Amino acid sequence: MSIELESRKSTTADEKLLNILRSELLIAKEMLKGISNAFNALGKGEYEAVRWLSEEVRKSKENAVLL
Repeated sequence: MSIELESRKSTTADEKLLNILRSELLIAKEMLKGISNAFNALGKGEYEAVRWLSEEVRKSKENAVLL
């Protein structure tokens, strides 16, 4: 019985770790998308690129808090 309980604890811990990693990957994906948009905005001017990047970082931080 204790082996079964230990197995469940391990599975639960593994699932929690996987969920954390998924969240981190989603945040990184959003940040990369923001950086990409910022570079695309460079054609529109440097101010616009900085604005895009700042906005995307802000969104990523908000998403991190929600997760």
